[in-house]
Amino acid sequence: MPMIFRKRQPPVGARPGTLVISDEAQPPRVRVMTYGAEHVDERDETNVDRLVLPEGDDHVTWIDVQGLGDEGLLRQIGAAFRIHPLALEDAVNVPQRPKSEGYAGQHLFITRMARFTRSEDERELLDVEQVSLFVGANYVLTLQERHGDVLDPVRTRIRIGKGAIRTSKADYLAYAIIDTVVDGYYPILEALGDRLELLETYMSLASNKQNEDMKVLTIMASIFIPLAFLAGIYGMNFEYMPELHVRWSYPLLLAVVVVVAGIMLVYFHRKGWLWDEEDDEQARRAPVWLRAERRRRIVRHAPRPRRGHAHLVQRFEYPHHARHDIRRRWHQVGDDRDRHPGGKRRARPDR
Repeated sequence: MPMIFRKRQPPVGARPGTLVISDEAQPPRVRVMTYGAEHVDERDETNVDRLVLPEGDDHVTWIDVQGLGDEGLLRQIGAAFRIHPLALEDAVNVPQRPKSEGYAGQHLFITRMARFTRSEDERELLDVEQVSLFVGANYVLTLQERHGDVLDPVRTRIRIGKGAIRTSKADYLAYAIIDTVVDGYYPILEALGDRLELLETYMSLASNKQNEDMKVLTIMASIFIPLAFLAGIYGMNFEYMPELHVRWSYPLLLAVVVVVAGIMLVYFHRKGWLWDEEDDEQARRAPVWLRAERRRRIVRHAPRPRRGHAHLVQRFEYPHHARHDIRRRWHQVGDDRDRHPGGKRRARPDR
């Protein structure tokens, strides 16, 4: 993917209007469309000498140059359309900040166009390039960094005469071009938004997995804290400790340790903090009331997944037996919200 913010700068001390052509710049392709209310003339121009300033106000000419790899051709076009040297420098030495500047007989607009392209290995890449528009009384000259753009809808409207573009002046054509460039950002924003949501879902699942691991470690630490407390008391080397001289003190302490650990395990199991019932054969044999209690607790605290990614959350977060309860609970909540206090279902407005 081309670098977006690497600006081509002229050497220090160079005169104003110096053009810097990159070695990676593509050779220019020139396409000319001349149209009026009743006619359209479209051609690929290979003879630059034929590019002259259009005359007359009964038609509009769109000169589209894709590729900035020929300084001589660019200067020839600049001379033919009387482009100010500083304006031509801004159009060629990319990228520039989006701006609008007025010159004698024409106006310069600089914007940035974004689109998805395919690499040689079929990977999808985001390509952002500069588009410069020189707008005159009856012409629009566009200079693009690279071949390809998002402006085919404008060309189609000119060819078929859709809308007011064929009966309007050059300023309307400039507006249509800039408007289409802006519209090209919407599918990109939607695609990036979908990717961000997927990334957010993945991060949420990874965080949940980490929380599960931390929960296991916390449970283990919670079980061993009282055991360490007992061992610490009877591991002190005091001389007068009556329990140390009792014959059954050692097995009694072991029994207390086992009982404490067992009580804590049962408590954690009752809370549903130990294991998934479907993944453990012993848990599947638990009493019915215990499984029902855990399902009720899962449904109560289950978050609602994001739109479009419910299947991801449903697949990775919830046990199978809880999915139907969650889905039914959501439907019941939606039905309750759609009813009046009297019990009648409220009519939803048409969208």
